[in-house]
Amino acid sequence: MYCCVASFLGLAAQLGLVSSTLAFISLSPPVRGEILLVPLTTRAATQVARLAIDRDARLIARGPFSGSLVVEGERARLTGTMLTAGIVPLAADSALCGALAGADRNG
Repeated sequence: MYCCVASFLGLAAQLGLVSSTLAFISLSPPVRGEILLVPLTTRAATQVARLAIDRDARLIARGPFSGSLVVEGERARLTGTMLTAGIVPLAADSALCGALAGADRNG
C-alpha cells in the first residue's frame, strides 16, 4: 500500500511541476513584441503608461485587467523597471487578453 501511495504522490508532483513550467513559459513575455503590463497596486497603475513610454515601448491597447496596458516593446528594456514599480509583464496572447481588435486597437 505504501508503494502505491508514494508512486501516486511522485506522479502528482511531476505533473504539478510540468504544469507550472508550461504556465510559466506561456505567460513569459516575448523577447520583442506585444507585452501585457499588469499593475499590482493603484500607484503602479498610475505609472504604467509613463514607464512604458520611457522604456521606448509603444502603447497598443488597454489590457483586460484594471490599469493594465498592452504595449509593443522589448522584454529586456521593460522587465526590470516594471517589476521594481510593481508592474508584472506578461505575454499578451489573445487567450489572456481577449480580442484586442476594434476600438481598443484603433482608439
